Amino acid sequence: MTASDPEHSWFGAPMVEAVPPETQEYDRLWQRFMTARITLGLVLVILQTALHISGTVHSMPSITIGVAYFFSTLATRLLVMPRQLGGSFNYAWGVVVGVDVMAFSLLQIFQNGNVNYTPLFALPILFASVLGSLRLALGTAAGVTVLLLSTSLQAYLQNPQAAPAYFVQSALSCAGYFVIAFLANQLSSRLVSEGKKARLSQQAATVQRFVNELVIESLSDGVLVVDNLGSVRAANPAARQFLVST
Repeated sequence: MTASDPEHSWFGAPMVEAVPPETQEYDRLWQRFMTARITLGLVLVILQTALHISGTVHSMPSITIGVAYFFSTLATRLLVMPRQLGGSFNYAWGVVVGVDVMAFSLLQIFQNGNVNYTPLFALPILFASVLGSLRLALGTAAGVTVLLLSTSLQAYLQNPQAAPAYFVQSALSCAGYFVIAFLANQLSSRLVSEGKKARLSQQAATVQRFVNELVIESLSDGVLVVDNLGSVRAANPAARQFLVST
């Protein structure tokens, strides 16, 4: 082992040079969101089927939408590579967030009974907030707001007396979506920033350790590292040469 060997230190432990890239964190988040979407799609299929069989709700379009959503989430999990959403409404946003918003909107439009699907919109908003920019997150929340208000307008045209309740519920839900989008994006940005600082500190410590080891290896004086049992754990070249000569 020489001082020019970049793989190992004189302590015998490998030098840590490669730090897991930031993209790996996004990949893990992407996979977890994809798993959550598949689980939600399966739950929707089971729920719609159970309601139809029990006679509580007779809505074949809702079952069709649930089945289509489940298979779309499964296809996205298997075929689409993890990627950041960026700051605009791009392809990645469309195949994930756009599909969710469209599916939940159709479920809300074709609902038949007391099933309310508005809480489901929190999932695409969270996804856009964590893996996208603040502008994209607020834009997604604004799009959901327009869709919910359109649904409330449809309810007003069908039943003007019950419309105020729909408008109030939609307004409260949309306000909550904007809060979720803002807070989730801020927390995500803070965690990313702290992660970068931690990686930079680790890299600085690694470089400093490597420099110290190079200095110790070049010393003419022998340096030994001994544990509390008296066993030699490490020795620089001068110490090893002295031990061999003795």
